Amino acid sequence: MSRAIVTAPVIVCTLGLLASAASAVQVTLLQGALEVVIQSSAGVLPLEQGVAVREEIIVKALPPENSLTVMYLDDQPALFSNDRQPQLRLDTTKLSDGPHRLQVDSTGLDGVKLASAADLVLNVANAPGALAEQIRATVGQGAPVFLKLYRRYIPREVVWFNGREGDLEKHGFRKHGQIYLTATDLFRHIGGTIVWGPTQNWIELHRNDVVVRIIPGTSKIVVNGQVQNLGAPCTRRGDRTYVPVQALCAVLGLPTAWNSEEQRLYVTFQR
Repeated sequence: MSRAIVTAPVIVCTLGLLASAASAVQVTLLQGALEVVIQSSAGVLPLEQGVAVREEIIVKALPPENSLTVMYLDDQPALFSNDRQPQLRLDTTKLSDGPHRLQVDSTGLDGVKLASAADLVLNVANAPGALAEQIRATVGQGAPVFLKLYRRYIPREVVWFNGREGDLEKHGFRKHGQIYLTATDLFRHIGGTIVWGPTQNWIELHRNDVVVRIIPGTSKIVVNGQVQNLGAPCTRRGDRTYVPVQALCAVLGLPTAWNSEEQRLYVTFQR
């Protein structure tokens, strides 16, 4: 779930219309490692689910450096940009009133997804009285809406082991539909032994009675002497060998579960 930070100027809103402002009001949404700013001179109202907007808005993203940003509105591409701070101008009067889904993805030049804000909701409220209904459902009549909120964002790791957040040396990433961690980080949590081959051409992973030999750069593996296809390649990055967690855990007999709402992968094991 995204976190909202309302920035100056502070505006008080009652049922009816937003108080006028000399400058734009913006709401900063933090989801994962991606920061998305929604700005409008007509005001932006943070709700329990997403934000309420009207008239013209500007959606800005603060992605990692050297990345491509893609914004989707209702699952349709709305912006492609490699700018350092890409922004999308959106006339909400051309949209139907009600919720619209906004997704912002940031990928590296190699196509690897670096960050994503996938469940941002824009509640369009241009019709007379529509904004009042949004406010009534959120805070009740006469209550102040725009308040300064200060929340410190603490990043969370993408993989949790036996219900606990992973203590990782290197952050994981998503590719080929898999979550990747270094072999060292994975086996430090689930237990086992890593045997490095000559010149790092192969690595053997020993856990209980299973021996898996992996070859960086390919999805071919050898499990207890039998050749198999892992379905996703192991890879080398910055002198580290990364393995596809779900696929490798399946070989080791360890259940995994992806929680799309929390954007976390849960790994369950017994030593």
